[in-house]
Amino acid sequence: MGNDDRFIRVHSDSSGFGSINAIYVDKVTGVQYFWRGLSYGGGLTVMLNSDGKPLLYQPLEKNDTDPSAPQNVCAGCRNPISSNARFCSMCGAKVNS
Repeated sequence: MGNDDRFIRVHSDSSGFGSINAIYVDKVTGVQYFWRGLSYGGGLTVMLNSDGKPLLYQPLEKNDTDPSAPQNVCAGCRNPISSNARFCSMCGAKVNS
C-alpha cells in the first residue's frame, strides 16, 4: 500500500501460483479490508460482521486468556512478532532491543 501509513497489514498468506490473501486495517477507523491478488490482478473489499456492518479490528492483548494469543506484539501496530525479530514486518518499528 505504498508509503501511506494509514493502513497496516495484519494478516497475509500465499497459496502459490502468484496468489495472495491479505487483511489490511485502516488505522483511523479500525475497519478491516480483504485483499485477494492473483498474478497481475486483484480485488479489495470491506469485511463485514454478521450484522452487515464493517468489521472492526480488535487485536489480541498478550495477557488475554486465549492460549493462541500472540505473546510478542509490536508496540506501534500490535502486529504479532517472533521472538528473534529485530524489526516489525508490518510497520518497520524496531522491536526486541
